[in-house]
Amino acid sequence: HLIKKGEEDLPWYDPRFVHDVFLEDLRAHAAIAVRLFELDPKVPEETIVLADMPHEMQAFIIDGTFNGMIGQSPKTRSLLKQGNWKEAAKEYTRSDFWDTKGGKRRMTPFVEYLREHAKIQAKRQKATTND
Repeated sequence: HLIKKGEEDLPWYDPRFVHDVFLEDLRAHAAIAVRLFELDPKVPEETIVLADMPHEMQAFIIDGTFNGMIGQSPKTRSLLKQGNWKEAAKEYTRSDFWDTKGGKRRMTPFVEYLREHAKIQAKRQKATTND
């Protein structure tokens, strides 16, 4: 939560208050992620909505709404909705935020997750092709 002007005197020392603010922020950002991952009828290759993605990927995406990276990267979102994890990982690292120390540190776990998921996806595709 980014403390805004006028919120400085709220009881930030109270763990219950902080927990409630966190839950409110989490609900808001989850709603943003759902909206961002609606399918675009103009892009028939997009077939995966947020709810169809693995739970860990959903968590990374919701986290990405907190720093704005998911919202600022329509190409990454489209690649994710197409199930193209490998290209989505590449695209996600093409942002100005990636080049900052904090950005790279924050984004690396998701990029690594996407790369690992892409490897698993490739193995599955290879196995079905060989059958």
